[in-house]
Amino acid sequence: MGATAVVALLAGAAIGVGVSVLAQGSVENSPEYVELTAERDSLQGELAAARADLGNARAEMEEIEGDLPRREEELAAGLVELKAAQAELTRREVVVAGSETAVAEREKAVGIAEVERAANTIPGEGMYRVGTDMKAGTYRTEGASGCYYAVLRSTSTHDIAENNNIDGPGFVTVREGQYFETTRCADWIRQ
Repeated sequence: MGATAVVALLAGAAIGVGVSVLAQGSVENSPEYVELTAERDSLQGELAAARADLGNARAEMEEIEGDLPRREEELAAGLVELKAAQAELTRREVVVAGSETAVAEREKAVGIAEVERAANTIPGEGMYRVGTDMKAGTYRTEGASGCYYAVLRSTSTHDIAENNNIDGPGFVTVREGQYFETTRCADWIRQ
């Protein structure tokens, strides 16, 4: 409602009160006066409540503004910690990448060693032609109870160049063209 309307309303009310006062004899006893007084009192109560709310809001704002520097410091400290954690994470990622490379290299070396070992290992049971079924060289076995081996000049088991019974570790050297017979032994590994 505009100021002009309020003035007009008040003027009208005053005229009405004046007429009523003349009719009733007293302004304070008129219904218009009593109604306007009650409305004024209500508006003053609302104004007091609004002022109290405004005061509370200002107090909260001052408290927040007072707390702002502490929160900014906490934020700055948190950012420093975050940057340190990111740097540590980057450092650890580099270490892990280096470790992964080292593990891959070791796995490759182990794989090569396993392939070499498999290529230089013969089972502890069978007859093998040196140079065809197995490489010439010195072989080692962990042996076993009742392990027997023979180095043969031909496929005849009576054409023995060397033979032995062993219950534990043993060595044998074979040359190309010979035959190697082994029974009840652990694998033979070329040294």
